Amino acid sequence: MTTTVRSAHSAPAAPRADAAAQEFGPGGSVEVLLGAGRGVRPDPRTALVAVVVLNGAALSVGELAPSLMAGVIGWIALASIGAWGLLSGFACAELVCVACLYLVPLAGPSVLGAVVVTTAYWVLRVTVATAVAVYAVQVVQVGELLVALRSMRVPVALTVPVLVLLRFLPVAAKEYRAVCDAMVLRGIAPA
Repeated sequence: MTTTVRSAHSAPAAPRADAAAQEFGPGGSVEVLLGAGRGVRPDPRTALVAVVVLNGAALSVGELAPSLMAGVIGWIALASIGAWGLLSGFACAELVCVACLYLVPLAGPSVLGAVVVTTAYWVLRVTVATAVAVYAVQVVQVGELLVALRSMRVPVALTVPVLVLLRFLPVAAKEYRAVCDAMVLRGIAPA
């Protein structure tokens, strides 16, 4: 038995041996691993565990080092999927927060300094957690997430709201952009 490897970018299919077919499971197709040009994607369960662990590190009370490590891992994850715009935005926000945390106290004690440092502390932690969650949303498809949550025996009362949210957010963003474009075309809103 031979199987074929197909990608969105290759025209002819290349034959594979039976050992490769067994390696990639029933059907022997590696289309899921190739991700139709998106690169190799993690298993949804792995992405969920990464989100939970890295968000726990980012939002943990105490030392700042776990948050910074989770931030670097978030940067690497976003770079691995080629989300350069998201990566630069999150990196800039996190670096500004770190600069505020370490440079503002050098100006001396003040109420304004305390407010800036406290705000930067929490904005940094929430930004790191958001970066990791954005990576997971980018790489995990809703159908894969449903299968993963069912295999983990997560109750339907928790699964359905998460899946509805993940299906709703892209639709809401697309509709928002369409409304903004229509307003610009009609001269109602500034460009």
